[in-house]
Amino acid sequence: MSGEWVSGDFNLDDVKKAVDNLKVYPIDMHSFHESSSGPLTFADLPTLDFPAGGKIKCFVDLVPDVDSDVPKAIIKESLQSKTYEDIPAPFGMKSKATGPFKLDIAIMLQHNGKHTVIKVFHFPQLMKVDVARGLCYGTPYCFNWQGEVKTMKKCIHFVFERLGGFQCRQHVFRTSEEGKPENERSQEEWDFGFDFIEQKGPRENIKNRMLRWVTVQTSCKDSPIFRWPPVLVEKSLRNLAQDGVLAQVHTSWCLTLYDIDVRVLQALAPLFSSFSEKALGLFGEPGAGKTPVARSVAMALSRYYINRIGQQGEILRPDIFDDGTLPEQPFKKLKAFTDVGNIESMSKERWGAAKWVKGQPRIYCVNDYDRNAEPKNDLPILSHRQGIISYVAHKDFLNMLEPAWCPKDKNEANVMAVLKRTHILLNTKTFLYVRPASEKETPVLRIPLDDKQDFLHLESRAAYDYHRKGGTEMPKDFDRKVAWETEWMEKVMKGDLSGLKYRCTIIKKNVFSDHVTPSLQPQLDLSHALVKNVSNLFEAPNPSSARSDMEKSTSSDAQSKPSTEASTSSDARPSKKVKMEPGIFRTLTSSQVGGAIDLDSSPEKPPRPSVVEQSLTQQLEEIMQQDEIPNPGSVDFPCGDEAIGNNGTP
Repeated sequence: MSGEWVSGDFNLDDVKKAVDNLKVYPIDMHSFHESSSGPLTFADLPTLDFPAGGKIKCFVDLVPDVDSDVPKAIIKESLQSKTYEDIPAPFGMKSKATGPFKLDIAIMLQHNGKHTVIKVFHFPQLMKVDVARGLCYGTPYCFNWQGEVKTMKKCIHFVFERLGGFQCRQHVFRTSEEGKPENERSQEEWDFGFDFIEQKGPRENIKNRMLRWVTVQTSCKDSPIFRWPPVLVEKSLRNLAQDGVLAQVHTSWCLTLYDIDVRVLQALAPLFSSFSEKALGLFGEPGAGKTPVARSVAMALSRYYINRIGQQGEILRPDIFDDGTLPEQPFKKLKAFTDVGNIESMSKERWGAAKWVKGQPRIYCVNDYDRNAEPKNDLPILSHRQGIISYVAHKDFLNMLEPAWCPKDKNEANVMAVLKRTHILLNTKTFLYVRPASEKETPVLRIPLDDKQDFLHLESRAAYDYHRKGGTEMPKDFDRKVAWETEWMEKVMKGDLSGLKYRCTIIKKNVFSDHVTPSLQPQLDLSHALVKNVSNLFEAPNPSSARSDMEKSTSSDAQSKPSTEASTSSDARPSKKVKMEPGIFRTLTSSQVGGAIDLDSSPEKPPRPSVVEQSLTQQLEEIMQQDEIPNPGSVDFPCGDEAIGNNGTP
């Protein structure tokens, strides 16, 4: 039909043709429209007499000759707040309806000054005819669907809008090109659209990249955000650009630093204060516990900064790159990730970019290393069992890390750039290698792992496995462990490594005793080995001289006479030739089992109060001369076999 619509001068086919390219959508909030009475009347609606029985979902209430003013303000307020019972009669409902429904109201002025009220009800579920009739102030009618519900629904609303007057609509017409209105999208559609923005949306607006993307995606019919308001999409992209990394934030973790093997924790202790400038890389054998160690370190740093600053933020949220494919990461991205001290680091990804702020701790865990390139274990068996620390040449250490780097842009400069920014711990089946961040090619420390290669204590591994399988209950002693960790962190973050308390590690349960008596000579049945804190690399040792002196020391130990074993502490100490060890840990090989030596990070660490080499040596000797393994202090935890059941001899 062409031209103006006139009441009675058209048929239903004309209406169907008019709505052929239109779609009608229900909306949650009413829209209000006011005009003079329209060209059509109630008689133009496809209605039938109300049935005497049965059930019905959609019907109309006709109330003619209403001789009262129209309370438009009250009607609007009641519809917006969905308090339909507050609408005065006969403009509202005669009784209260249960459940959700849609209501369209049209109030037209008659020639005699009175009003005609037409209310169209849409219920999602069938209701009894008597209940529907009880909602109506006037005469109820039903609609003639003619077997075409979707088409007839469009026809009903098309005619309804042309009744004119004061209308309260809970529906909207859209063309096929316009699509569904934004405020009527389902929760699933909103989630799908925002997920699409997070996965595909750009994070920077270089060369109008954001603007181009928003314009194309909101105009493309096949896009999940077709016809979305561009302002909404742009705001979402800005938020994502500011959020940085899209990884899920974890706010709880079942383990603490107390759960970490003492050898690993003592190697990490000197590195903690530099995590605001250096990254931590954990390489090596799978299944050793790199992931729980990384998470425990991250949570310890978070708790420390939150307790110190009193609020949360990006710096307090360490990022972990866990179990990824490091060889596929270009050095440009790896250097951006490990450059913790940079003002801001960003890595472009296929979904956008990842961004980190200055001082935000970063940890990565990978299994990539060359087992066949590991230097031969030339330590005597007794020295290995005793936990004697040795060194390997820097070149040999790099050979082990060879598979971890991206082959496309791998060169010496790029590798050293990463090593300059990263503290590296590499665990093999026999040793734990520790290399503090530095650009210098110094020999790399290695710590024997003996019979225990797990980075966690035995009962801590059980707690980790429980949570990994979906458990949510925290360990009963978790709060006490956090208290121990808090005290420990307060010291190491200040660079104070003296008198640190550690939890002893069981190597073999059947020969464990609660207190370890220092043994200055190798023992065939030694059941545990505690690593020494490794700290403050003052000068670059010569690998060959380190190896030579080490061999002399261990050889001398192995050939000691039985009478020497019963001698005093000063007599039993190995030959003073050990003092000719290079500048790194000169007294290392003469240390007692359970002694502690501190490892410092890179020479580029933020300046601390100056300490001369002599005072450091004295400090290390005092730590090494401790008579027994320090306990956790004021926190009384079950230690060793007490926590797992003693299967050994008293």
